[in-house]
Amino acid sequence: MQRLSARLGVVTGHHLAEMCYRQYKRAPRIVLWLMVETAIIGSDIQEVIGTAIAIYLLSNKVVPLWAGTLITILDTFTFLFLDKYGLRKLEFLFGLLITVMAVTFGYE
Repeated sequence: MQRLSARLGVVTGHHLAEMCYRQYKRAPRIVLWLMVETAIIGSDIQEVIGTAIAIYLLSNKVVPLWAGTLITILDTFTFLFLDKYGLRKLEFLFGLLITVMAVTFGYE
């Protein structure tokens, strides 16, 4: 689907949403919009629950799932606020996290 959307954009100069707006009437556009929003919500829920389970397993079941979910939410909002604070700060945070991962892998 992404490849076809990219080709459509290259050929027409319009992205997929613009082409759907031009091709469909109001009712099908609303149905398409609701389907896309549902898919986005489902994908986000998968990521949050998956991260909570990963924290639960990596902490040797010390951190409960609800706490892992809260940590994931806090982590997400931290990245969102750092993005607004400045790109350099966000890059520094990612560099710090990569350094921590490298040190822990080296320690193991």
